[in-house]
Amino acid sequence: MTDTKSESASYEFTTLTCIPGIIPYNGANIQLLDLPGIIEGASQGKGRGKQVIAVARTSDLVIIMLDASKGEIQKTLLEKELETCGIRLNTKHPNIYFKIKKAGGIAFNATVTLTHMSEKMVQLILHEYKIFNAEVLFREDATADEFIDVIQANRVYLPCIYVYNKIDCVSLEEVDRLARVNHSVVISCNYKLNLDYLCEQIWEHLALRRIYTKRRGEPPDFSEAIIMRKGATVEHVCHRIHRTLVDQFKYALVWGSSTKYSPQRVGLSHILDDEDVIQVMKKWDDLKNLYNLESKTLVTLSHLNIASIFPKPVERKNVFLSLRVFCDETFSALTAHPKIDQTNIKGTVIFIKKFIDAWKIINLHKLGVDKRLRDPLRSVIESPDDLRQQQLLSLSQIYEDMGFYNGKKRIKTLTVETSIAIVYTLKGIVELTKYLLSTSHEFVKLGDFTSDPI
Repeated sequence: MTDTKSESASYEFTTLTCIPGIIPYNGANIQLLDLPGIIEGASQGKGRGKQVIAVARTSDLVIIMLDASKGEIQKTLLEKELETCGIRLNTKHPNIYFKIKKAGGIAFNATVTLTHMSEKMVQLILHEYKIFNAEVLFREDATADEFIDVIQANRVYLPCIYVYNKIDCVSLEEVDRLARVNHSVVISCNYKLNLDYLCEQIWEHLALRRIYTKRRGEPPDFSEAIIMRKGATVEHVCHRIHRTLVDQFKYALVWGSSTKYSPQRVGLSHILDDEDVIQVMKKWDDLKNLYNLESKTLVTLSHLNIASIFPKPVERKNVFLSLRVFCDETFSALTAHPKIDQTNIKGTVIFIKKFIDAWKIINLHKLGVDKRLRDPLRSVIESPDDLRQQQLLSLSQIYEDMGFYNGKKRIKTLTVETSIAIVYTLKGIVELTKYLLSTSHEFVKLGDFTSDPI
C-alpha cells in the first residue's frame, strides 16, 4: 500500500519499531504507522506495550491486523488491552454533561429514561471519586462504565478497522462471515487481494473531505485539493488558506452537494461536503492604494492594525466598511491606473451609491437633536488634532445614551441592524481619519457627498 518496505515473515513480532509510510489516495497523503504487536499485559508495560499504545492514542484511525485463522482470539485480547489504556474503539463520547462545583451538593437530571443508572448510583460513583458537589445531566441512556469515562475525562474515542489477513488460509464460508462483521475488511497481503477496498474504508473512517478552490473568472483548480475533516465550514477552509482571510472575508460562492443550487452565496458557518468548489470573496481587495489628487500619484496605504483599534467583530466589520468609501476622483484614478487589477474594484461604485442612499435617510431632528451631521462638518478635516473628530465621537455617544437602538426612539425607516451599523460606522470613520492623517502621506478626503460629508 505504501512505498516503504516493512519486514514480514511467517513468525510473529517481526516488526520491532515504528515504521512510517505514506498512502497517496484521493489527492491526500495518509500517513500509515506500522507498530509492533502487543501482547497480553501490554497495558501494564509488558513488551513495550505502553509506548506502542501511546502512539495509538494520538492517531486518527486504528487499524488492527488480525490473522483470519485466529482472529477472534487476537481481537478480544487487543480490545481488552486498548480499553484498559483508555482507548474506546468505534464508540462516541457519552452525551453526559458533568461539571464539578464548589458547593451545592449533587444536582442530578436526565432528559431520557435511564435503564442502567439511577440517581443513587450516580451519587455512589461520585462519592467513590471524592466528588460531593457536581452537576450531572444525562442526555442518553448511558451505563455506569460510560459515566465513569466521563468523570475520568482521559478517554480517547477512535474509529477502528479490523483487517483480517491471510484469507487464503481459511474457507470461503469463513471469509464471507468475517467480511460481514461491522468495521471489518478481509485481505490477503501475499496475493494483494482487496487492498483497494481497504483504502476506501480508511478514507471513509477518517471522514476526510476534498475541497477545491476557484479564482474569480477562472475554472476551478482540481489539481490540488484542500483536505478537511467532516463538518468543516467555510471558516475552517479560510484558516487553511491564510490566517488573515477570515478578517477580510465578505462571502463565498460554493458549488457542490452541500448547496441547494450552484453557485450558492454562503457565510463562514456553511458546512462543506466532499468535492465542493469554493470561491472566497474578500472585502478590501481594492483598498491597498489611494490616489493623491495634489501629486497625481498612487499612494500605498501602510498596514492598519484593525485589532488594536476595534477588538469586536462588528466594529472590525465597519472599519472595513469605512475603508471602502472613496470619492469619484479616487475611483476614476483607480480604474485608469495600469497597476491596479480591474476585477478587484468593480463593486466600489455600487457600494458608494448604496452608502450615500443610507446616509440620506438619517434625520436627527426626530431624535431630539437640533442639528444634522452635515452642519458641523461643512469643511474638510485636514488635521489629526481637529476637534470635530471628538465632536463626532461625542455625538455617537449621545446616540447610544438616548437609546438610538430602541424601537420607539429610532427612525422608523431604519431597522435596528442599520441603526447599530450607522453608529459603529461613525466611530470607524473617525478612527480611520486619524489613521490616514497621522501617516506621512497626504491623502484624498474619503467623501464629498450631497447629504452628510464624511
